[in-house]
Amino acid sequence: MTPPVVVYGRQSKGDQTAIDDQIELQTKDALSLGWKIAGVLSDAVSASSLSSKIRDDWPKLREMVANGTVEYVCLWDASRGSRDAGEWLSFLAQCELKSVQIRITSTEQTYDMSNDSHWKALANEGVDADSFSRRLRRNTMRGINAKAAQGRPPGNMLYGYERGRDVMGRVQEQRAHPQRADVVRRIFKECAEGRSLARIAADLNAEGIPAPKGGAWAHATMRRIMLNRGYLGERWLKGQYVGMAIWPAIVTAEVFTTVGEILADPSRLTRSDGNFRHWLSGLATCAECGGIMRVLKHRGVEQYRCVAKHCVMIRKDELEEFVADEVQSRMLKLDEKPSDPAKHAKRQAALNEIKRLQSLINKVADDLVSGEASDYALAQATSKKAQAAIAVQQHIADANLADQVVRVLNAAGTDWFAMDPEQKRLMAQNCVTVRVKRVGKFGHHKVRVSAEDRVIVEDAPFEETEV
Repeated sequence: MTPPVVVYGRQSKGDQTAIDDQIELQTKDALSLGWKIAGVLSDAVSASSLSSKIRDDWPKLREMVANGTVEYVCLWDASRGSRDAGEWLSFLAQCELKSVQIRITSTEQTYDMSNDSHWKALANEGVDADSFSRRLRRNTMRGINAKAAQGRPPGNMLYGYERGRDVMGRVQEQRAHPQRADVVRRIFKECAEGRSLARIAADLNAEGIPAPKGGAWAHATMRRIMLNRGYLGERWLKGQYVGMAIWPAIVTAEVFTTVGEILADPSRLTRSDGNFRHWLSGLATCAECGGIMRVLKHRGVEQYRCVAKHCVMIRKDELEEFVADEVQSRMLKLDEKPSDPAKHAKRQAALNEIKRLQSLINKVADDLVSGEASDYALAQATSKKAQAAIAVQQHIADANLADQVVRVLNAAGTDWFAMDPEQKRLMAQNCVTVRVKRVGKFGHHKVRVSAEDRVIVEDAPFEETEV
């Protein structure tokens, strides 16, 4: 009987060509050994323990091993399986339990996990891969922190700016874009004058002005822009103020403050478009074009549909039920009210520590210029601050919940079913982002696909990660 094998490929940078090349070589390798291909799986995201992205096919591979449907797993090398030592060792134990052998194509070796030397060899490779990922992240964060301390721009450029580079391609300056900066100023100005975000977005779309990532403008996109303090010429990193940036402000502090007060005013929320009956209307977005989704009836059935290009559609009850479960799971973390004096004191102490570390960084940076300190001292100071910021980040995020969330928690606690549609909408808006993927041609499909497979629910950003 021909033994079945599952082929798994992964490329951390998302280069599909590299994945295809891996899989082609692995498939030829498996067939040359007389094995039957039972499945081909791949992921284009990192397998690091520090990655926040989800690998879709790795769990499927684990499931095939657990079900006993394969006798071999074919990988390019151990790091293609997982760079998380704990996850990798768990996988090796699962393979040993199910008598599944692991084929490493790059070295043309097959490992039997019941053999101690084989297990040790792959276990060591997994630990080495995890260690490499951690060192790489530390070095990367050291560079990011040092660049932020100097007020230099992050990797992702703010909409409304452009960059000047030297002959080597290195960023030398970040300046206002001649056209897009005017779009940003217009958005702030019109919002400050009392125009709704929906009306501003509609006008920009009607004039054919593309959104930052292309496609149509949406409420959420403009809101992110108007709450981003990078437009004041400030440098932030992971929700923490670092200092003034090397790029100029596009809007004045007066206009920014006015717009912030308008966006925080709950009385400006409109109820005329049915948003509070369909609490995901305008919050759920199309994963294809980025446009917002609203409820329309199709043959008597209410469905959320992409308004901009009609890319996707999904039953109203199906989407709301799935997102409700996701929001409720996040609400379990909010049982401790932000008004708790003890929690407030801890938060303040954490902020004071970060402020102290920032003062130290500024001093070391000054000493570096005068020759009284080394690059290593600056990197060490910024690293300490980064560690302190990471340690309190979740605590600070909880303590800085939006005012709307605080009001909902005070009124209904964390009982989702006690909330009215308006409260559900506010909780969803501050807890998650929702995107719906297209399935089949023009969003239609003959075989029913569950919401779990086509709805992307992610944590709503507490604050812009970098500006």
